[in-house]
Amino acid sequence: KLLQPLISPVMRPHFLVVSLSVAAFRLPAAELHVGAGHSHASPTSAIHAAAPGDTIIVHGGRFAGGGIRVTKPLHLVGIDAPVLDGEFKSEILTIGAPDVTVRGFTIRNGGRTSTSDLAGIRVESAARVTLEGNDLRNCNFAIYLARTRDCTIRGNVIEGEPGREQSSGN
Repeated sequence: KLLQPLISPVMRPHFLVVSLSVAAFRLPAAELHVGAGHSHASPTSAIHAAAPGDTIIVHGGRFAGGGIRVTKPLHLVGIDAPVLDGEFKSEILTIGAPDVTVRGFTIRNGGRTSTSDLAGIRVESAARVTLEGNDLRNCNFAIYLARTRDCTIRGNVIEGEPGREQSSGN
């Protein structure tokens, strides 16, 4: 008797149907486009605007600066081989979320330092990440995985410049 029902017995079946309908309704994943003439000028801008599960389509062009971080489940798809260029200054792409796909990019000129393991693509503390069909060039560590599980790495091309260990790529 202390707790009065919030919904009258007559309304309970209707409330249940409405509750189940709302719970089952999910919006479809969105596509966000990056590049000249598209809604986002940079991959970072699109990543910030995206909801988990969205697809970010990056159109051909050069995107300088690196330091791109993915912290939610997303699909990053490159069309016409867009270039993510670290300009030899920083890590280029860091993934710290599960269920991320990165496909179709040229990733080049990662940062170089003897005190950090900077990578073209770093996946850290994440599961079910797929990296495929990417071209990685001149990165100290091309692909670096730490504390990951169930990741797929396939069909990537990795090329470094011969020379000192620190700048040879792997």
